[in-house]
Amino acid sequence: INNKADMFLSIHSDAATPTGVTTNSNLPLRVRSGPGTNYSEVGKLSGGTPVSIYSIEDGWYKIGAKRYVSGEYVKITSVAGGVTVFHSINRTADVGKNVADRLGRVVASAMGINFRGAKTRPSTERPGFDYYTVIDRAANHAGLEEDSTLYEVPYVFLIERGFHTNPKEEQLLLDDAVMRRTAKALADEIKSILID
Repeated sequence: INNKADMFLSIHSDAATPTGVTTNSNLPLRVRSGPGTNYSEVGKLSGGTPVSIYSIEDGWYKIGAKRYVSGEYVKITSVAGGVTVFHSINRTADVGKNVADRLGRVVASAMGINFRGAKTRPSTERPGFDYYTVIDRAANHAGLEEDSTLYEVPYVFLIERGFHTNPKEEQLLLDDAVMRRTAKALADEIKSILID
């Protein structure tokens, strides 16, 4: 019996801070210490001020530590979304980018969202290795341990299947039917890759 893995997948959702801009035109927008008008005023913002939105509570946007503004006066300008698949920098295109591309397109299609692409991210501290530990340990085990007899998984991928900070994608990630459909589509594609 061969106890060696043919493929390693790490599947999760990602997070990115949405951004917006204040839309109040005449009066400064009050910044509150909590999500509501019953909280004390801790500052003011003029119209057109860019803000990062860390969370939303009852229609109030958290823009910093104990800093909230009414969502009524903020226009969302950027929300990250889509599927990204990372693969090892140490794999050829046929077992790296091409397969990552296939997996990403299948997941994005099953979820009905954008495919952001197949990507790599090299380590900034160790040239020739991967940034993401889950990829690095599976794809570069022999190199990390400096033992060429150690097994390295041929197909290694980190799948970011949407952003839980994107309201539309959060709903998809919480929908059991969407997740089952995505898992089935991914399993079928993996079978096709490994067997066909």
